[in-house]
Amino acid sequence: MTAAEELVCRECGQPGVAIAYGYPSAELVEAADAGRVVLGGCVVYEDMPMWSCAAGHRWRDESTLD
Repeated sequence: MTAAEELVCRECGQPGVAIAYGYPSAELVEAADAGRVVLGGCVVYEDMPMWSCAAGHRWRDESTLD
C-alpha cells in the first residue's frame, strides 16, 4: 500500500488527515480550522485512531508510523 492509499478513508474514499491529541496550541487550532488536522481531544489512550476523513470516519494504520 502506498502512502497516498493509506491516507484515504476505506469507508468512503475521502482523503484522510492526521488526528492531533492533547491541548492544542493556537497554530494547531488554526490548522484544524483550515482542515489540515483534526483535533482529537485531551484524553489519550493506547490504540487511538490516527486519521480522520471529512465524513468523520476514523482509523488507525500502524504502517504509517516511522
